[in-house]
Amino acid sequence: MNSFEFIMVLVSIIIGLGIAELLQGVARMMRGRFEGGLLHILWTANMLNMLIQCFWSWWMLEGKSDWAYYELLMVLLGPIVMYIISSLLHIPEQWSSRLDAKFINHRRPFFVLFLILMIIFTFGDIQFSQEGSVSRHAVRGVAATLFFLLLLTEKRTLHLIGAIFFLLVQAFFIMNWSWILSKVAA
Repeated sequence: MNSFEFIMVLVSIIIGLGIAELLQGVARMMRGRFEGGLLHILWTANMLNMLIQCFWSWWMLEGKSDWAYYELLMVLLGPIVMYIISSLLHIPEQWSSRLDAKFINHRRPFFVLFLILMIIFTFGDIQFSQEGSVSRHAVRGVAATLFFLLLLTEKRTLHLIGAIFFLLVQAFFIMNWSWILSKVAA
């Protein structure tokens, strides 16, 4: 095994824990009676997609042979923050109330972590990308603006629109920069 494969084992574990956290929430939603869980479902889909895309995108570094400790930290920080975000979507066993209201009431740490995640991904892109991409940074800027606005508002409709918009932003990002692993777009 080379250094990258060892690093990806740790990344895989953290991402796997995040995916497991999300899937446990989906199973609880399917078993329980919850009112107004659309926001929860949309953000679960967003996070699941982000975890998979993060795992997928790091494979572009497969050829990198020399690793510094700060580079390892840069690779691990994104999955760690995404795991914490996934855990914020956790549905307690006893919870039988409205999920959307719970989400909106506890939105601040959720969106602050998303803002931090955009910063981490931007620095990671600067660190590891051979060809910098202003357009990738612009997409992350749009996402960060969305997260900041959702951090401030309690309006369920705006949160629904924001969650759907972010799914579209992710689709745009993946189609442009992550669809084919071997293609490194500028």
